[in-house]
Amino acid sequence: MPQRPGTPSASCLTSPSAPALSGPSQKCRGSRIQIAGSHNLYATDYTRAQGAWRRAALPLQRRAQKATGLEVGRRLQQSLKDLRPSAAASQSSSAEGSGLQPKSWEQQTQHLVAVSTLPFLLLMMPQVIKNASNFMAGNARALAALSWVGYSTAYFGNLLLLAYFVGKGEREAGLIQAIGVISNATVLTQIWAAGYMPGAAYAGVVILVLAALVITGLKVAGKLPAGRKRGKIWSAWHQTLGLIGVALLPQAIWATFSRINTPLPACIAAAAGAAFLALDKSGRLPAAMRGHWASVPGWTATLLFAFQPLAQTVSNFSGTSDLTGVSVGTLLLGMMGNGLMIPRALVMRDAVWSTGSIWGTLLSWTQLLSLFIRHTASGQRHFAGWAFAVTSVLLALYLAAIAFKDAEARRPLMTKGTPPGPGALQQS
Repeated sequence: MPQRPGTPSASCLTSPSAPALSGPSQKCRGSRIQIAGSHNLYATDYTRAQGAWRRAALPLQRRAQKATGLEVGRRLQQSLKDLRPSAAASQSSSAEGSGLQPKSWEQQTQHLVAVSTLPFLLLMMPQVIKNASNFMAGNARALAALSWVGYSTAYFGNLLLLAYFVGKGEREAGLIQAIGVISNATVLTQIWAAGYMPGAAYAGVVILVLAALVITGLKVAGKLPAGRKRGKIWSAWHQTLGLIGVALLPQAIWATFSRINTPLPACIAAAAGAAFLALDKSGRLPAAMRGHWASVPGWTATLLFAFQPLAQTVSNFSGTSDLTGVSVGTLLLGMMGNGLMIPRALVMRDAVWSTGSIWGTLLSWTQLLSLFIRHTASGQRHFAGWAFAVTSVLLALYLAAIAFKDAEARRPLMTKGTPPGPGALQQS
């Protein structure tokens, strides 16, 4: 039977009972040398294999240690985040005992938006009531001081933002815009009934308000046709509003600064907008200009709200119009509603919202200034001096407080390098 290499023969093995030999034979001595060499060879191979394994395992071990460290760091960071509300709760225990709950700036702006619904709901009521009383007294001439262009601009701006907010799923903001649409349409109806608004323009207002109420109501209730047809109907309505807005904006600017009554600016702008939309749908526009029509309604609404009070303001300062038909209550409610929307608009960093709210607030104050400067036939001011002074001081303090609070909320984010936004401000 063959033997394995390095295994001694039977004659070289001695049992305990066998007598010891005086010296090993040459054959046994060679076998023992062979055994020692084989053991050294095996030990060398094992050492080499162990070293290679360690060299190969070292990067993996380092990666495992790094991953473990990252995991520990992540868990530690999460634990610190979990401890922050607890610490805030412990610090506000005294406030809880007194019934006062600390609220973040982002939550406070949400409450301000909810509160702004009330002044917007009552915004046109003083003007509507005053117009009705003038009608009943046989003084329809007082409505001549109301600019139908200004109210039409405000009406269409609300209409655009109604579609804008409903498309984003912001029902509360959409409700405010729906209130604005109905209120402005009511005042325009009174101006038309007094004979100071063209019939064609009023017919367009009626058609648009009915279409807006039907389509937007179906959109909110989820009653539009299902599938791709639903998206096509809403997209067509959104594009139509954008096209009308493009036509109305230059017409509103023209009517504000010119006494010549012509629809030429609206026709030119509508033709240019229709051509741009057709080229965009056919894919013939340059790549840098494609897909921008979706932002047209938002920018149009921004500019319409910027020019909305301007027509009435120019009419007030012109000195040729009778200001007895202008309601101070409407201006105060408009300034209050827009002012309450400013903090939320700043938090959301929404250009449309911020521009409309700030501009509407400042232009309402400017119209109050015109009422303070102008006098009635009896020599009295349309807006008392002490009331205008109190209103101006309160508005200045409120705007300063908003600026300070918004800067205070953004300061920790700027220190940490976090870009400002609604999500980041919610964490502060």
